[in-house]
Parts: sequence; structure tokens; C-alpha cells
Amino acid sequence: MGEQKKGQPPKAVFSRRKSERLTIEVPVSIRAKRSGRVTSEKTQTLDLSRGGASVVAKGSYRSGVTVRLGFPELTNLPRAERELSARVVRVGKLSPRRQNAVALRFEDLSLANLIFSELLRVRTRVSSALLEVFKALNPGAEMATVIVDICWAAERAMEAEKALLFTRDRQENTLSAHLPIVGESERFHVAVGEGLVGKAAQDGKISNVPNLNKDRRFRPAIEKYFDKRTSSVLCIPLSEEGGVSPGVLVVLNKRYGAFTREDENLGKAVAKQISLVLREARLFENVRSLKNYYERILESVATGIVTFDQLGNLTTVNRAGSEIFGIRAGSDYSRGFRTLFGGAANARIASLTEDLLANQRGRKIYDARFLRSDETSLSLDVDALPMQDTQGNFLGGVLVAEDITQEQRLMNTLCRYMAREVAEQVLQHKGQTPLGGTRAEVTVLLTDIRNFTTISEQLDPWDIVELLNAYFPRIINVIFRHQGMVDKFIGDSILAVFGVPVPREDDALRAARAAVEIRKQLAAINEERTRKKLMAVEMGIGITSGTVISGNIGSERRMDYTVIGDPVNLAARLEGLTKEVKRRILVNERVHAAIRKEIPCESLGEFAVKGKREKVPVFAVKTGEEDL
Repeated sequence: MGEQKKGQPPKAVFSRRKSERLTIEVPVSIRAKRSGRVTSEKTQTLDLSRGGASVVAKGSYRSGVTVRLGFPELTNLPRAERELSARVVRVGKLSPRRQNAVALRFEDLSLANLIFSELLRVRTRVSSALLEVFKALNPGAEMATVIVDICWAAERAMEAEKALLFTRDRQENTLSAHLPIVGESERFHVAVGEGLVGKAAQDGKISNVPNLNKDRRFRPAIEKYFDKRTSSVLCIPLSEEGGVSPGVLVVLNKRYGAFTREDENLGKAVAKQISLVLREARLFENVRSLKNYYERILESVATGIVTFDQLGNLTTVNRAGSEIFGIRAGSDYSRGFRTLFGGAANARIASLTEDLLANQRGRKIYDARFLRSDETSLSLDVDALPMQDTQGNFLGGVLVAEDITQEQRLMNTLCRYMAREVAEQVLQHKGQTPLGGTRAEVTVLLTDIRNFTTISEQLDPWDIVELLNAYFPRIINVIFRHQGMVDKFIGDSILAVFGVPVPREDDALRAARAAVEIRKQLAAINEERTRKKLMAVEMGIGITSGTVISGNIGSERRMDYTVIGDPVNLAARLEGLTKEVKRRILVNERVHAAIRKEIPCESLGEFAVKGKREKVPVFAVKTGEEDL
């Protein structure tokens, strides 16, 4: 170190060689006498060197003054050995933070070595524990596996016989845990606020219990996760998320004596790390679930989806894409698009893909021919779309292909006018669709907008179109959702049938449920119209069950698939009757008998209706709305 003149500070403290210094982050208290008074402050960073240290302090200190450095982390050492006496040898100003760099020389190097050796041991123990917990985070692992690994890591870190991790259900306000044993299916549950663990979750404070049976909070009847051998227990709430702790780490039976203050501090650090690991594990689980969800969607859609990287090599393809393009799962991955779309017949699709990757822009082509390797020729509509990350960097391209060969194109057209089941029957008997029909037991639902003629007189024709465009799609979607068939539109009325071409036992119930949902959709439509300061609309609904003739009516050159019979006429009469009785949904006796156990109704008595010799019993579905 060279010679040192008398009265100068040791050169080791201010050595220019970085290898002679060690900077550590550790809580330190500084006590000193100033003007006859003892003052104290806290700091965090120690810059250790030979025989001394440098600290950043707020207070002002003079050279030659003796101070006491305290180390609160050393809870296992006697109080006398947690403090180190040092002499101030130099003070420098740190601007612009108005702090002082205070150089100190230790007066007892043996005690200094003991203290810093113990600090190193404690910090090594903490670091090892945090590393063990972090290793439990595996992006491919299920949450249950992560929790088991966390418990094992906590056992080793805390030198305990067992560790349980209780996670919190915020909605139920309960805690649950399972044993960290492979194949163990037993789970434990406790309400927040009940028992030792529940109290720890509620209070958010560490509970160090040296003797479980003597603790008043222990509830043997509900806390069966503590067995007869359990003696010492340490309950550590996890770090709060949104003001609520997500769970409690429970450590049982310290292997060597009782849990100490050092164990408590270590437990806090471990619990904080566990909170971070659980948060990341949930994120991985959500991402994995979302990935699986989208993969299932891609596999279920009839549209072919194929992706390529920046070089034009195949990266993914869904089931429909494999069928359309004849791509073989596994063996065709990483092959280039020129190979997959080779041949003059596929030139348009190959050119589309090349343009997509070269110019990074989307485009669509219609009715493009594609010749598969098995010589099957298809007609496709193909969308080419660029893929980008969140920063806008180009990742590759996506082809979305729809098979529009003649039968598929016909099916798409028919489905715009009739239910898919009917369209499938038409295609099955293509070219031989006869006139006539068959008897069928069905439920008929008819809706009608109130005073539509008056509304039409008051509104501009474009406003009427806007109203119907908002009204019809929502009502039709409800009917389809309940597996009904839209038979026809009669002006502003909709005639729907439940039971053809596929009859079901609960046709009447599905029709009634559809009617109730239609009322909700109408309320939403009126709410939107009110916000736009437009006129609200009202409607009536009539529902009947009975025997009809269903089939193709008309001529060989123009026919409709429809239903004809008394239930259709009666549904129209009941819909008209809603104005008189001031109810929104009216049903006949057969519908009422089929739905009364599921949907509340009220009897309105018997009414004379046009086309009926005898009066008809009428019932109203209770919708929860006020009377008209």
C-alpha cells in the first residue's frame, strides 16, 4: 500500500484500484454525537475497502468523530455484535443531491470481519432461496406443477419439514392449497379470517408460532392441514396485488429449533419472489390457454389458413388449409410456397404469395383455380395478408382461402335465404326437388312492428331502411341461435318456424325463449335510437303449435320452402291480439302446456279470433316488462 503519513486516512479506504473495493446494498444505521446529542440516520450502500468503508449520508460529519454502524439484518447475532464502531476519516460533498460521502475506518477489524461474514451468509441464503423459487417458473408447466415446485423450494430454503402455498379466491374469499406430493389429490380450504392461516391472510402480517397448540388462532376442526406432529409454524402473506394478498406461504416445523427473525426476513423475500413467480406463471397459463383456444378455432373453421415466414417457407396450416391445398401435416412444414403452389395451374396463387412477401402488402383474388397434387381442381377466393409484430416489423404472410367450388358456392347462396339444414336437404336432392310437402308438428313464431304504416308516413325512406337494417339482423340471429328457421318476411313481419326440417322435442320451449330474447334485443335497439333522438318502436309476438304442411310450394320454375296451415294463421291472430290485451307475447294452449314449467305465463281467458268457430284460450308470457 505504500507509506502513510501520520494523521492521514488509510489509503485503502480511497484506493484507486477497484479490485480493492466491494459495494454492497444493505440496510445500515449511523449513530453519532453532535452538539452533545445523539443523532441517527439510515443508509443503504456500503463501499467496503481494506479496514474501512465509505457510506452516503445525509448528515454532516467531521473527521475524527466516532460513529456506530448498526446492521438490523443480523437478527441472529447478539445486539452488541450487530454494531461496529468506526472513525470518520474523510467527508466529501455529493452534489446536486446534497449528500455527503463519508469515509470510515473500523476500530475493531475482528468484529468487522464477523459482521460482514454473517451478512454474506444471510445474503447468500436469501439469494439461493430466491433462485430456487425462480426455477419453479417453467413456461410449459401447469400451474399446479409450478405450485408444487414452489413448495419444495420453500422447504429447502426455510430448512423446514413442509411448506404449503395457499392461493386466494377473491370472489369466494377463501384460501386453498394442495399437498406438494406427486399424485396427491387432497386439497385444503379455509375461509379468509378463520384459523391461523385465514387470520394471516386477513391481517397481511407474518405469524411466527413456536407452539401451534398454544396459539389461540389455531382451529383444529377446520385446519386439518396441520397434523399432530406440527409444532412451529410460520405464515407469510404474499405481496399484495391491488391491495389484496394473493395467498399465504405456510412453513411447518423448522428442522433446527424455532423459526427466527432471520427466517422471518427470509420468508418475506421468498414470499415476494413467489408472488412474482405466480404472476408470471398465470401469464404463461393465460397465453397458453389463449394459444390453445385460437388453435381450436383455427382447426374448427372451414376456411383454410396458411402462414409463411419472411423467406416464404410454410410455418403453420390449419385442418381446412391442409384439405384445400393438399398439404401434408409435418412433412410439408418449412417447404417454400413455390414448391407447394407449383405448376402453371396455380400461377395466380403463387404470384399472389410472392407479391405479399416481396411488397409486404395485402391483396385478394377471386375464383382462383388451384390444382392439388391428387389432380383435384378447386375454385378459391384467397386473401393475402401481411403479418407484423407490435412494433410493425414484418414477420411473414397469411393466406386465407375459401373453397367456392360450385356446390360450396351454391350452399353459401342458399344459406342467405334459408336455414342451413334446409339448404343441405335441397343440395342432397339437387335437380329433383319436388313440389308439395309433408305433414309436420311445428311451433310457429310471428313478429310484427307496431303501427309500421304510421311510422313509415312519419319517417324518410332512408330512415325506414336504417330501422329495418338494425331490426331484422338482430331478430334473425336470435331465431337462428335457438335453431329456428326464418320462413319469410311479410313487410315488417317475420315468420319463423321451429321443427322443420329437423323436429325436436322442445320446439315450443325454444320458440318461447327466442321470443323473450327478441324482446331484449328490441329494448337494446330502442335504447340506441333514443340516444340518437329517434322514434322508439314496439312489436307484438304470437306463438302457436300445431300441424302444418311443410315443403316446396309454387311451380317448377319458382318455388318457396314454407309452411301452410292453421297454426300460421292463428299465430298472426295472436300477434294482432297483443294490442287489445296489452301484452307483448301471446301463445296458444299447446305452447302454454309445453313451456309452463320453464317460463311463467298468465291466462287471459278465451277470445274469439277470425277464422275460428270457437273461442281460443290465450296465454301471455311474462317478460318482466310493464304492460303496454
